[in-house]
Amino acid sequence: MDASTNIENQNLFQYLDVAASIFMVINSDHSIELINRKGCEVLGYRRDEIIGKNWFHSCIPKKKKKELALFFDRVFAGTVEPPDVYENWVLAKGNKRKLIQWRNALLKDENGNVTGLISSGVDVTEINKARKQLQDHADRLEEKVAERTLELEFTVQRLVETNLNLEDQIQVTRLAESKAQRSQSQFAAIAKNFPKGLIVVFNADFELVYVEGEELRRLDFKKEDFEGIRIDDISIFSADQIELIKRDIKKTIRGDSLSFEVEFQKNCYAVNSTPLHSDAETIVWSLFVYHNITDQRKAQEKLSVALKVEQEMNELKSRFISMASHEFRTPLSAILSSAILIGKQNGPGREERRMKHVVRIRNNVKNLVVILNDFLSLSKLEEGKVRAEPQHFELVQFTKLLVEEMKSVKKDGQSIRFTHAQAAIPVFLDSKLMSHILINLVSNALKYSDEAAEIILELKVSGEVVIFNVVDKGIGIPKAEQKSLFERFFRAGNVTNIQGTGLGLHIVKQYSELMGGIVGFKSKVGKGSTFTLKLPLNLKEHEKNTIDRG
Repeated sequence: MDASTNIENQNLFQYLDVAASIFMVINSDHSIELINRKGCEVLGYRRDEIIGKNWFHSCIPKKKKKELALFFDRVFAGTVEPPDVYENWVLAKGNKRKLIQWRNALLKDENGNVTGLISSGVDVTEINKARKQLQDHADRLEEKVAERTLELEFTVQRLVETNLNLEDQIQVTRLAESKAQRSQSQFAAIAKNFPKGLIVVFNADFELVYVEGEELRRLDFKKEDFEGIRIDDISIFSADQIELIKRDIKKTIRGDSLSFEVEFQKNCYAVNSTPLHSDAETIVWSLFVYHNITDQRKAQEKLSVALKVEQEMNELKSRFISMASHEFRTPLSAILSSAILIGKQNGPGREERRMKHVVRIRNNVKNLVVILNDFLSLSKLEEGKVRAEPQHFELVQFTKLLVEEMKSVKKDGQSIRFTHAQAAIPVFLDSKLMSHILINLVSNALKYSDEAAEIILELKVSGEVVIFNVVDKGIGIPKAEQKSLFERFFRAGNVTNIQGTGLGLHIVKQYSELMGGIVGFKSKVGKGSTFTLKLPLNLKEHEKNTIDRG
């Protein structure tokens, strides 16, 4: 292997080292062949401390060590497939437990023999803790609401029995009467200050015989406006609301205890009803306890939003890991097998064979660099670290040089025809962003077109706008999937057998917008696609500042 290949391999490992995920290669003898910087950071080892160590003996908890090692051997033997995604605990340095979400792919040589396992992982220990904390918090809220409701029902039952049956106690002794009066005062005070709620008692004729609570004053209502009034005569309720309340009163009078929620004046109330007896058998009242749970509902909604965000982040990470593992598998396998063959062909007279494998390694390293550049570009865009830095340059000559560079990625017989109406087009744009956009659009046209196909790259100017059209006669994009084409990690259903990350067009759209431009397309399956890029000839200074996302 020559010096340039060594440099490219070093660059590959440097790219792996800046990845935010763990990347690791395990040999069939369970030894660790390769691990990136993130893996060393999560496990707490230096690279020279962990390379060559037995993965299962060094980093798997004792209870799972034998089970996972046996499963690993069955994967290498070909009797089972490696799972797409799973989580397990690993032991970092100092016996610290870390929960890692893994994705695996097999490395094979040219003969299809399994030579290793590449694993990519994300440390989800803290996410797991946060998820558990959110769930525990939600459970505690539910328990508190249930406990408070039981306490309130008990207190209110006593209050109503004392208040409404007061006439039956006229014959009681003065001492008992005094105690009853004190009890009544106590329960009346409790009801009046019933926190964030209402206590309402209805009779069988739908009259409000008692109403009290802190919520009454918060809503600016007076109890005398309600007590002794039939529900049909209360104007604050709509006809539909009145019918629902009467239905619930009937159910409660029949002996049912209800529990439900209602909305009133932008507040949410938990409602519990229970029948009240005048003696041991006869039900004559229905007790309704309204508890304002608006704050709890908002808290639950915030928890739901937090869980949803967490799930979306986990899904995005899983898609990223899945895509990375899939796209790294083919070039890494090719590099590994070529490196092995080079090692076996060191004798004289085999230079041509060695060079064939060296070229193969170089091409696959370039593919990996392209993939990693996409991931790094996406990361920088998400963090707001990319901004347009325009400069003056001549666009026709600039495009000609790019077309010349694209010759190395053409299939046999393919050609690129560059047309332009003007000999020179001076612009004030970001040349790096322009280069990335055009290379991606032309590369896609070549990738999804047959051999011997012609790709047309058209450049023209309309007013203060420069327009590029990239035209191919390739496989086209299904109409149902066109609306998702610029989304992260999206790939059309008819290109799954063609290498790609699903990030290129998403990055193209972001870069176009950074320069104040737009990108669009027209496509038909089996007929080809035309992608159109429109940019201002001169990116004004104020435009440059407004797109600064840093």
